[in-house]
Amino acid sequence: MQNTIVSRALLFSAGLAYCSVLGMVACGGDSKVPETDTSSAPGVVDQAPVTTAAAVAALLADENVFALLDTAYVEIIAIDSAAQKSVTSNEVRDFARNAVSQNVLGRKAVTNAKQQLAIPEVLPDKKLLTIARKGMSELGAKTGADYDKAYLDVVIDTRKEAIDEIDDAFKGPRITKQEIRDLLTQVKSNFEADVKKAEELKGKIK
Repeated sequence: MQNTIVSRALLFSAGLAYCSVLGMVACGGDSKVPETDTSSAPGVVDQAPVTTAAAVAALLADENVFALLDTAYVEIIAIDSAAQKSVTSNEVRDFARNAVSQNVLGRKAVTNAKQQLAIPEVLPDKKLLTIARKGMSELGAKTGADYDKAYLDVVIDTRKEAIDEIDDAFKGPRITKQEIRDLLTQVKSNFEADVKKAEELKGKIK
C-alpha cells in the first residue's frame, strides 16, 4: 500500500460513520439525508491521457476501484434523481428516492477514501460508466410502465457491474487494510440489495 495513505484511525472512522448512517437508511431508518449538490462535483474526470491511464491501471487497478466508484456514483445518482420525476409506480419512485439518499452517502465515503489513499485521477476501466450513460440515454425515449422497467434494468446493470469491479479489486494484492475492505464490502452489499429490490419491483410491473 502506498506510503501516502493517511492514518488507519482516520480512514476507519470514515468507514464506520458511513456504514452506521448507511445501515440506518438500508434498514428503513430516516432516509431524509440532506440533499447534496453533485453538479459541481462531477467525480473523476475521465480525460487522462491513454498512456497515463494504462500505466496507472497496471499498478493500481485494484485501488483505483475508488476512482471508478467515485465517478460512477455521480452517474448513478443522476439516473436515480431523474427517475423520481418520470416513473409511474409509487414503489419504484420510493426506491429511486431511497437510492439517491444511500448513494450520496456512499459517494461521500468513497471520495474520502480515494483522497486519503492519494489515488491518481484516472480510470482503469470505463465499462461501468458506459453502461450508466447508455442507460440514461435510452431512458429518454421511454414513458409510462416502459420507463419504469427500463429504469430498473439500468439499476440492475450498473449495480452488477459495480459489484464485479469491487470483486476484481479484492482479487488484487493492494487492498490489504481491513477498514478499506470493510468499506468496499459495505458498498457491495448495498448494491446487491439494490439489485434484489429492483428485480422484485420489475416483476410487479405489467
